[in-house]
Amino acid sequence: MASAAINNLATAPISSEQEVVAGGTPPLITARSSIDDWTSTDKNISYEDLQLDALDYDNKQTLILASDILYEPSSMDSLATKLRNLLHPTDGGYVLIMDPEKERTSGCRSALVESVKEIGGQVAIVPMPQPKNNGMAMNKSMLVESDVDIDGNLAKTVLIVVQFNGA
Repeated sequence: MASAAINNLATAPISSEQEVVAGGTPPLITARSSIDDWTSTDKNISYEDLQLDALDYDNKQTLILASDILYEPSSMDSLATKLRNLLHPTDGGYVLIMDPEKERTSGCRSALVESVKEIGGQVAIVPMPQPKNNGMAMNKSMLVESDVDIDGNLAKTVLIVVQFNGA
């Protein structure tokens, strides 16, 4: 959320339907977040909680951006179900997940791929090119420890593209 705010995107919590109606329609692009434990049934956010239908757009496909969510292979069935349930129920959509090329926990990525396919989704994994500085000076103070490999180079990442077509 901090990155969204720094880049002048509107930000808002995922809130109840009454709050959105009372507060009006959110801007076209709004970054919203919420803490959600996909392994627990106590708090489960779904597509309806996102209230995207209130925006009344022709294209109902949902796009979700995520990173740093693959930690435990045993939770990948729950995560795959959570991702499917966050997408539009009939039009589906995409989830773009950034993940380190070197997995934090071995087998997590393959467990996610298997779980997504088991419930009707598709997955593609794309290695990402190393970023260029595009004229902007990048120094180590701009990076956090997790961004740098043991050799001091910027960590390589992959993009995991998950797609569900909907009902």
